[in-house]
Amino acid sequence: MNGLSECTSRREFLKAAGALGAALGAGVFASSCSGGLGGSSDVTLSVSTEGPYGPMPTKEERKASVGDEAYAQALQAWLDKNPGVSLKRVAVDIWDQETMTTALAGGTAPAAFVSNVIGGWGDAGIRSAFLQGLAADVTELVKDSKLIGRLADYAKPLWEQTWTVNGSYYAGPSSYNVGDGIHYRRDLIEELGLKLPTPDWTWADVRELAAGMTEGKRKGIALQDWGLENIVSAEGFGLLTTLPAPDTSWNWRWDYAANVDYWAQIIGEMRAMRFDDKSVLADIAFGDGEIWNAFIRGEACMHLNNVVYYTSSPTSDTTHMTLAKNLEKPLEEVVGWMPLPMGRNGYGASGVSQGQIDSVSFSPDLDDDELAAAFDLYLFMVGEGFVSQTNFLYDKTNDLKQVYSSANITPVLRDSLENMPGSPDEAWGKEFMDTIRAATAHPLIPVTAWYIPAEDQTGPTSEAIDDAFSKWFFEPGRADAAGDLRRTEEVRNSQTVGFTSSVPDEEFVTDARKYYEAHERFWRTHSPTFYEEAFRDWYEQKVLPALDA
Repeated sequence: MNGLSECTSRREFLKAAGALGAALGAGVFASSCSGGLGGSSDVTLSVSTEGPYGPMPTKEERKASVGDEAYAQALQAWLDKNPGVSLKRVAVDIWDQETMTTALAGGTAPAAFVSNVIGGWGDAGIRSAFLQGLAADVTELVKDSKLIGRLADYAKPLWEQTWTVNGSYYAGPSSYNVGDGIHYRRDLIEELGLKLPTPDWTWADVRELAAGMTEGKRKGIALQDWGLENIVSAEGFGLLTTLPAPDTSWNWRWDYAANVDYWAQIIGEMRAMRFDDKSVLADIAFGDGEIWNAFIRGEACMHLNNVVYYTSSPTSDTTHMTLAKNLEKPLEEVVGWMPLPMGRNGYGASGVSQGQIDSVSFSPDLDDDELAAAFDLYLFMVGEGFVSQTNFLYDKTNDLKQVYSSANITPVLRDSLENMPGSPDEAWGKEFMDTIRAATAHPLIPVTAWYIPAEDQTGPTSEAIDDAFSKWFFEPGRADAAGDLRRTEEVRNSQTVGFTSSVPDEEFVTDARKYYEAHERFWRTHSPTFYEEAFRDWYEQKVLPALDA
């Protein structure tokens, strides 16, 4: 019931990795964070069979899965500490945004759920959902548990910046990973005498490598839609095409026309890789799981996905381990992983790949006793319960890859590894883990959510630009990217007329200045080439006049 199954998309992978049973993907906190409720009144918590903390596994499930047995023992230990608490099984798909928001609005949601889901896995959407009252305020519980001070150095700034909403917390951190990157066939690259990826590579390097590995039906790289889009976004597309507009009702506008020739050139190079080199395996129906499986089957030599695809549990039916076993080689000789390529204009020279945190929130309908119990269960299961599960799993399997599967290679607490058996290096190899440790040091690129208050409502959709990218990705023949961008700009800006920002104009201008000043400092310090060639003139000629006006 808590095992890791074959994935069909990145969300499906996170859905499986987030289950706190055999997958053990919840992240880790010190066992001292939870000490039981100390004689609270009788409480019943509704829990979903899909997580994040499910009901007690049945005897049959425990017998069939060592992960379920580990979870059952951990859960029973918590229940023994809290005899006044009982769990009620409910059937709610916690991984579907519409289902969860409906359940939360109707009072039928489980006590705990994955925060990212209710916001569509985007920072702005998550923050907006919190402001709409879709999660309980747990600020005092977070402070009392002293979680913030115990976070690992790489997780703490991301958690504090992204998950604080107007000074309040509506979730607890459950796992951290270093983000997305490219998984590649090390053995084929070496066999063909090609250059292995390095941290300073660009998409021009990826294109050359993909072309060199393409042979017959085998493609150099498999990409889903957002992977193809990354070729363009690696140049700072999202930053440089969005402008503050305090003179409008929504406070933002899009500007694709200002540097349209450059964007058209990058889009043209992406299309050349796709349609001229014919080195990309892509389909409009492909998600993260499809390109992952194509890589495992040997149909592609690279795929762009989150790092946790590399560390997926070997008990799953199809993983990188499957490929290595089929080739009768150690995994580290077959597959490698490298953070996302930087832009040719210097964007992201300090690291395009950015860390990610998944979190657990709680139903706003819980009373004080119920919320205290649900939060204590969360603390236990990411602390003492997690550690007990990893040790039980290792005792039964002697397999460190199962212990350090998914995001467990980078615990959210700085002292968690001390209580776990073995080490991530023993599980996945020192070279891979050195790459991961380097990625944890990537400085965080400023995002609007850190500086500008969350909106009470979500704004205009990105459908227009998404449709344009889809056209460029999947339609062969002559493309008028410049014309498409101009038309998309007109459509997106016309859509903002129907939205009104909940942030007062003066407050928006003040906070937007801080946001762009942070960018100015960041790029000047970490990517001077991008600062000189792309950012400074844009900032001085586009951003500052808009804010001054």
